[in-house]
Amino acid sequence: MARPPLPVGTWGAIRTEKLGPNRHRARARFRDYDGKTRDAEATGATGPAATRALQAKLRDRIAPNDDEITRETRISRLIELWIEEITSEERIAPQTVQRYQTSTRTAILPALGDLRIRETSVGRLDRFLRDIARDRPSAAKGVKVALVSRDSDGFTWRCCRRVS
Repeated sequence: MARPPLPVGTWGAIRTEKLGPNRHRARARFRDYDGKTRDAEATGATGPAATRALQAKLRDRIAPNDDEITRETRISRLIELWIEEITSEERIAPQTVQRYQTSTRTAILPALGDLRIRETSVGRLDRFLRDIARDRPSAAKGVKVALVSRDSDGFTWRCCRRVS
C-alpha cells in the first residue's frame, strides 16, 4: 500500500546535514498548491538555525496572496472576488449583478461571511437555504443562484471556482 501524499501546503520531516564548519543545511519535501511535491532547503550556522531558517522559508511560501483562494479564505472575500469577476466580464446584465450583490449583502454575508471555505459544509449550506426559504422562498432562490451558478459550458461555479 502506497504512502498517502502530504496535504497541500505542508512539509514533511526536516533533515539536517553538516556541510562544513559553521555551515548546516536543512531540507524537507513541500507539497505546493499545485499539488506537486518539491524539495526545499535553507542553510544556517548550526543545525537548529538551518531548521528555523527552513521553517520560516516554508511559512512564507505558504502564505496566500490576497487574490488567492484557499481553504482559509473567508466567504466574504470569496463573494467579493466573485462579484468583481462577474462585473468585469460584462456578460451578465448590470441588473442581475445588482441582484446578486443584494442577495449576498442581505442574506449570505450576515449568516456565512465570517466562515472560512473549509467550514462551509453541504449540510450547513442546506440548512442556511432552508431557513431562508421558510420565510422568503424567492429570496432563497436568489441566494442559491449567488452561491452556485453555471456557465455556458454547463460547468458549476461556486463564487469564482469551477468545480465540475
